[in-house]
Amino acid sequence: MGLVNMKCPNCGAELKIDKDRENVYCEYCGSHVYSLIKTKIVEEHVTRDETQIKKMEIEKQEREKMEKYTAPFLTGDLGAMLILFGILGEYSNWSLFTKIICMILGVGLLILALILYLKKK
Repeated sequence: MGLVNMKCPNCGAELKIDKDRENVYCEYCGSHVYSLIKTKIVEEHVTRDETQIKKMEIEKQEREKMEKYTAPFLTGDLGAMLILFGILGEYSNWSLFTKIICMILGVGLLILALILYLKKK
């Protein structure tokens, strides 16, 4: 049993009505108010659902926007770090092969980041 607060459309009296009842009349003036209660409940439910749907759509758009820009930048960052490791490898005991691999992978990741960014744009 759920009670709904509303005013009688005929006399304006405050009513507390069980929303599960099929026929409801104003206890003050006798007006039939059931159809109005049903309409009010349905409108509130629809409004709540529409609000939730809009909220979910906004969240989805924000998620897509984040995904759109996150992958290219993370890939680019990783590429830049590998290039930097290749350059800094000059000052360490890394072999020439290791330095070249870091540089090649870094450039490849930067190119991939650019492709991802342009593809998502």
